[in-house]
Amino acid sequence: MVTIRVRYENGHFVPLDPLPDLREGEVIRAALLRDLSEDSAIFTMLASEDVLRRDWDTPEEDEAWAHL
Repeated sequence: MVTIRVRYENGHFVPLDPLPDLREGEVIRAALLRDLSEDSAIFTMLASEDVLRRDWDTPEEDEAWAHL
């Protein structure tokens, strides 16, 4: 699976990232997902457990929550 960013412009999708090697006329399957900025509340809700663990499982976080 390859993920690229595209912009929808005048009824067409314009690639913002390099495309993989495709043959002329090749049919592909695409999924459309809105690009969510990392500072949005939606991104935070969708962040994976691994991402949250990496951000929160630190000595600084442990110290900040030690009083509870």
